[in-house]
Amino acid sequence: MQENNIKDTYDSVPYTSNPFAISSIFRLEAIAKMSGFEPAPHEKCCVLELGCSFGGNLMMSALRCPDSEFIGIDLSSEQIERGSKIVEQMGIKNLKLIQGDISQIATGGGAVEKPTKSLIISSFMAFIAGCLILSKMLFLKWAKTTLARTD
Repeated sequence: MQENNIKDTYDSVPYTSNPFAISSIFRLEAIAKMSGFEPAPHEKCCVLELGCSFGGNLMMSALRCPDSEFIGIDLSSEQIERGSKIVEQMGIKNLKLIQGDISQIATGGGAVEKPTKSLIISSFMAFIAGCLILSKMLFLKWAKTTLARTD
């Protein structure tokens, strides 16, 4: 019952879906390499976005990396339907949008097979990363002005 209420809320309140530079597969690949990991190359990888809205964050990467696979999952059937129409109109063949509850997919109840080398992103993770960067910038600005004072 509660799950339907949440889904109905997402369906009735449309939200935008834009590309986020912070979750760009090119950026994430570079960060992973600099951190000592061996990520799948962006030219041939699988990207799974949780809470993808209508897939706007994935569309740009899917167009730029035609040999990679992109999967977006969102609870809202309205958003997935909207995004699927856009994907079809744009002729994007390597992007699949799925309506589903990510908690069910995470427990094995979904229709997504777990790829061996994949990158999982979410708008929420991009938001948190943005908040962390902003917090760091504000702290450094505060520290610079506060620690430079001589009282």
